[in-house]
Amino acid sequence: MTENRTIVERDAIPTAVVRSKEKLDELTTFYDRAYNAVHAALREQGVEPGEPFGLYLVMHEDSAELEAGVTVDRVIEDSGEVVASALPAGRFAKDSHVGPYEELPQAWQRLAAWITEQGHTPGHKVFEVYVSDPSSTPQKNLHTDLFWSLDD
Repeated sequence: MTENRTIVERDAIPTAVVRSKEKLDELTTFYDRAYNAVHAALREQGVEPGEPFGLYLVMHEDSAELEAGVTVDRVIEDSGEVVASALPAGRFAKDSHVGPYEELPQAWQRLAAWITEQGHTPGHKVFEVYVSDPSSTPQKNLHTDLFWSLDD
């Protein structure tokens, strides 16, 4: 576990995503399907994929409405289930987590507590940027950046 919490200002970044509502225990399957679809659509359009991420739009008790995809350097053409979107602009609390994806819920809880301890109000925009490639990185070394919008 690595903690490197800070406040950052972000510009909107165009993305190519698959948007869905998924059960929390089926997220891995959704991410695999979404990334495969996004990469295929980008190859067809001659667009180089950027950073992979997951943007959580609405959290429910046992499911989430989310977007999974990659950043791109220009707005893409929608292709099947792959659509153009954007990572949101604004002020965000950021933390870096190193460790298995299974530890991410606890990392999010620590970031939420830190936001409140710093006197900020957590917003409703949260996303994870997957810095490490899970196919070539040991689970204990996976690097994920967490971003949580601030409403103050």
